[in-house]
Amino acid sequence: MKDCLKKVLEEGWKGGNEVRRSLLFWLPGALKMEGLKLENCKQILSEWNRRCGKPIPSSKVRQRIMDAAGWVFKQRDTFAVGCKKLREAGLCVQDNGRRCKFAESRRRTGNGAREAQRTHERQLWRDWKEYLRNEFPYGENLIRVREALTESQAERGLMPEDPILAGVRTIAAKAEILGKNGHMKTFRSLKKLQELCLIQKVIQGSTGKGSGKGKANGYVLLPLPPVPRYIESPN
Repeated sequence: MKDCLKKVLEEGWKGGNEVRRSLLFWLPGALKMEGLKLENCKQILSEWNRRCGKPIPSSKVRQRIMDAAGWVFKQRDTFAVGCKKLREAGLCVQDNGRRCKFAESRRRTGNGAREAQRTHERQLWRDWKEYLRNEFPYGENLIRVREALTESQAERGLMPEDPILAGVRTIAAKAEILGKNGHMKTFRSLKKLQELCLIQKVIQGSTGKGSGKGKANGYVLLPLPPVPRYIESPN
């Protein structure tokens, strides 16, 4: 969980109602990303409300807090919030003179080393794409699925270890694997990417009848390993 949201969760919110309304969705989203169940989340948010400067009256807790948490957990996708919105809301711990592990992880190696690492990763991914296209009939789908997860990670402002929560159909749509069998092609691609150690499923989702009752899988992007090389047998 990002340091700013963790701080608000531990200390309560002492500011205005507008930011608090947003927190009613941001906090459940952060707890969902941590892998908590809905009932655990509701209990944590109920205790958090009591620590706030102006707690929501007990008669309205269910209507405001519990309903918001329930709505977030019904979404197949996560409800992650990016650093830009958190800074605009005045929640960024760096602006208040405190450390932020999320920001520190970005500048840990310095600009030059970070750019060199990015260049290396881009070249390694180009090599992987060539390998996937040559070795698998559905190699292009493998590439699209991993790049769709990469884009989702960046859009949500997730750290490398944070799970990317997304259902197969959501990934298929983002990867533009369309058509009658798009769902199954995406499912097969996810399985193969795990076998190749390019991604890892860290949260097992579940299906459910009716809209919003399923739980999305959670994936993390693994560091790119060296591209497999074949050793030719001697003649």
